[in-house]
Amino acid sequence: VKLVKGNFKNLKAILSGLKIETVSGIIFDLGVSFHQLKEKKRGFSFKEDSHLDMRMDLTQKFNADILINSYSEKDLAEIFEKYGEERFSKRIARLIVTERKKKAITTTKQLADLIIKTLPRTKKRHTWRIHPATRVFQAIRIEVNQELKALEKGLNQAIRVLEDKGRICVISYHSLEDRIVKNIFKEAEREGKEQKNYGLKIITKKPIRPSSEEVRDNPKARSAKLRVAEKIISVS
Repeated sequence: VKLVKGNFKNLKAILSGLKIETVSGIIFDLGVSFHQLKEKKRGFSFKEDSHLDMRMDLTQKFNADILINSYSEKDLAEIFEKYGEERFSKRIARLIVTERKKKAITTTKQLADLIIKTLPRTKKRHTWRIHPATRVFQAIRIEVNQELKALEKGLNQAIRVLEDKGRICVISYHSLEDRIVKNIFKEAEREGKEQKNYGLKIITKKPIRPSSEEVRDNPKARSAKLRVAEKIISVS
């Protein structure tokens, strides 16, 4: 077993460095490390006040603090809507830009409190199913780490390096990830049928979900979806 620290958007280069041309199987587990989320100084969570960071790779300079205090109102709103599916994205972006003119927004509590302020009066009561800042924090984390772009690059490279009958398995945890996986699998399957050289055979027509027993034993698995495909060379 050889452990390599890296981003799966660089999968082909990593394998090349190990002098590996093809592989028989690849598993992508897209879950965020629970240990990283719990580490206060990483700034992923609004449950404890800490510096807005959210970098997966601490050697990277760009972080959540820079994003929140430099992106335009339009760009913030687009990110919140696209990556967080946040219905109040424009309202939140507008307040962030207004408030940061008075004082830089540098902590998780500052940002979470601002988001709560944008809620309609009927939603400000503490009866939320999920915290109002959840979607915005997800969106910021995805943008800071370019998670979805890395996923697209990683999946396409993975398909290319699979050998005949090799399988790719992907576990996703939210709809944005799952949509990308589903679409890339379908596109590779379609291209294979058209080009007649290689393609994918989708094994899981619908994603496999955890059983009620698994969710009971591991609640964090409740949103997981597993999709599997097999590479077919010389498609007839």
